[in-house]
Amino acid sequence: QICFDLATISQLSQYARKVVVVSSLSQQTITDRLLPRLTNVPLDVIEVPSHTKTHGNEMFVQSDQPLPFVYREINAQVSDAAAPGALVLIACGSIGKVFCAAASESGGVALDVGAMADYWVGLKTRSIADMG
Repeated sequence: QICFDLATISQLSQYARKVVVVSSLSQQTITDRLLPRLTNVPLDVIEVPSHTKTHGNEMFVQSDQPLPFVYREINAQVSDAAAPGALVLIACGSIGKVFCAAASESGGVALDVGAMADYWVGLKTRSIADMG
């Protein structure tokens, strides 16, 4: 995941027609903290319900519906948003593999960036990225 630092993602986004972020980070967090540094192309954000570890943190999506009850709708949103030329950045745990498949099947370039999205907004949630 360390290869998905913000500088690399910024370079990749220059070649995209649009960037789609699928994450439990809220749209407001992504817009405020990532958009200015990420790309000059359109940005779509697909919000995924947060898990208990980040529940209550304003930077993350707060939802009454847990992910297992809404992942099909989110998967449909990913399919609709992804298209040839779209860079789809997915940061939502193991269910992200399902969303990557949906984005790829719709012609998008899907990258499972994992917890690196947390680092992009200033959160240190994994110790491996803190090394060195």
